[in-house]
Amino acid sequence: MKKYVIFSTALACTALSPIVFAEDGKVNFKGTILESACTVESSSQNLDVNLGRVSKTVFTAAGDTSSPMPFSLKLENCPTDVLTSGVAVRFEGTTVSGKTDILDITGGAAGVGVQIKDKAGQKIVLGSESTTYTPLVAGDNTLDFTAYYVSTSTTVTAGAANAVANFTIIYP
Repeated sequence: MKKYVIFSTALACTALSPIVFAEDGKVNFKGTILESACTVESSSQNLDVNLGRVSKTVFTAAGDTSSPMPFSLKLENCPTDVLTSGVAVRFEGTTVSGKTDILDITGGAAGVGVQIKDKAGQKIVLGSESTTYTPLVAGDNTLDFTAYYVSTSTTVTAGAANAVANFTIIYP
């Protein structure tokens, strides 16, 4: 009798398992394989942007900024199949706690970070795509940005204020 109960229970569990594993939806994965992509010009692969020597008196309240410094990422050999769709850039780096759009700094300074804006003047959210740069031209293209110090506190400590952002070219 005990074997019959165990067998019946196992049979019932097997019969009911499709209900437990019923589909709730589906995910369709779509994309395009490009023949080739733009190449990041060698001068843009390890770029230094000098934000200058800024007096801490510029920062009297959280959110105060230094003067913006322009910088560009240069792409070359862009193929015709990306001209109309353009490109975006994803910057990544260590952020200030609770601020996804401010890079944390290293060095002796405190109370400031580095913020990046795209060509449209929109703050870059680190880990997200920038505004799409479109249309591109066949061959070489320049993607313009600005960077500046921004205070994250009412108290700013003087010292070295360096940050690093890695970037990836995205083909939307």
